[in-house]
Amino acid sequence: MKIKIDILKGDKKMILKFLLFILLTINLIAQSSYEKAITAYNNGEYAKATILFKQSKEEYPNIDMQILWAKSELALGRVQYAIAGYERVLMLEPTNITIGIELVKLYLSSKQEEDAKYLIKEFQKQDITQKQYELLEALIVTQKQKLDKFSTLLSIKMGYDTNVASTPQRSDLNMFAQSINLDENQSKMLATIDDSFYSQALVSFNYFHDLQEKDSWFFETNFLGTIKLNHNISAKYDTKYFKISSILGYKISDITLSLPISYDSTHYLNKNLLYSYALSPSLSTVFQSKYILNTTLKVQKKNYIPESMRSYDSTNYTTEISLYYLFGENYLFGKLSYEKTEANKNTAQIFPPKYIDSNTIILSLANKYNLYAGYILNTTLLLSFKNYDEKLYAKDSLNHYFFKTDKRKDIFQNIGFGVSKKIFKDTIVAINYKFSRNITDYKMADYQKNDISIRLDYSF
Repeated sequence: MKIKIDILKGDKKMILKFLLFILLTINLIAQSSYEKAITAYNNGEYAKATILFKQSKEEYPNIDMQILWAKSELALGRVQYAIAGYERVLMLEPTNITIGIELVKLYLSSKQEEDAKYLIKEFQKQDITQKQYELLEALIVTQKQKLDKFSTLLSIKMGYDTNVASTPQRSDLNMFAQSINLDENQSKMLATIDDSFYSQALVSFNYFHDLQEKDSWFFETNFLGTIKLNHNISAKYDTKYFKISSILGYKISDITLSLPISYDSTHYLNKNLLYSYALSPSLSTVFQSKYILNTTLKVQKKNYIPESMRSYDSTNYTTEISLYYLFGENYLFGKLSYEKTEANKNTAQIFPPKYIDSNTIILSLANKYNLYAGYILNTTLLLSFKNYDEKLYAKDSLNHYFFKTDKRKDIFQNIGFGVSKKIFKDTIVAINYKFSRNITDYKMADYQKNDISIRLDYSF
């Protein structure tokens, strides 16, 4: 019996040793994971660091580990995970105002205003330093500015345009030629108007008001005015343009519904040429903190003021889908649009409208990329494929119109790039180049142009 008892005692000792070995091994593994996580964080391997921090369960009460874990999540753009990490830190150390301030900033950037206000109030109850109090006050001011904001942009641009009368955004060239009854060969000269140096001034005002609730209505209004003066050709090609718009919207977390209404007017060819108004409801969604998907439906009515151009009044119906991809301070942008244009048949007119009814598919691409030392590269690409419902027409030797077999088709291309740099706190200087080409079997609308400019922007 004594021998059996000794054996049992020996077995118990072995079991205790084995259990102690297991515990020590687990502890060593945990410590190893934590140390590896720190190494990965210091090497910028944030995805690996988050996995290793999660495995280091024995270190969960370690505040330093929780802070590094949260910073790793933030570096990966996972804001909500970073918020959860900073919240764990405050659970372990409720008086850590440094982390509290960082958490408030994340709350505000994530539109969690109620959480931010609650945390600010909690810290104001504590015994904090004057510097910490000033930081909290600054955050409160920032929050108020987000709810009620007014901004202004002033811009001056000087450039050189090789073909002033050809403007990608409008078909005024065709309308002007037809309104003074030029034939196809005569009007083709308009597509090769002399080049000119020009100057342009722009002013923009924006007012934004948001309610204080987390999910709330907002109101925004914008005014944009430009004037472009050509210095080497007739003043009739100078352009004055203004646009005013108002937006009523509602935001729910990462989803924003908005209803913009706009009115614009253009002065061109020494006359008040046209005005238009538009309604363009849109739905915008942010996901994974780096993608912005936007869908827009737009109805626009264009009205020409001169009686000779009233037959060109039209209605545009547009469907757009666009996507932003944000990475760091850079972005990529893509947009696909379908536009249907219909002439207003009820407009009083002597002659039926020519080349108004059409269907257009537009592809737009753009990106902004930070180079180095504050220089930013911007590139744009636009391709437009337009099919008109009407056939091509021309004049015979007796000056009579006749229609050709094929319908008119236009392919418009616009390529641009520029470099900009912030030279002062609110001032940006930029150099831009754009090449435009419209390829069509309708000769008077076939053209190309180059535009190079330098621009100075001041915002406040």
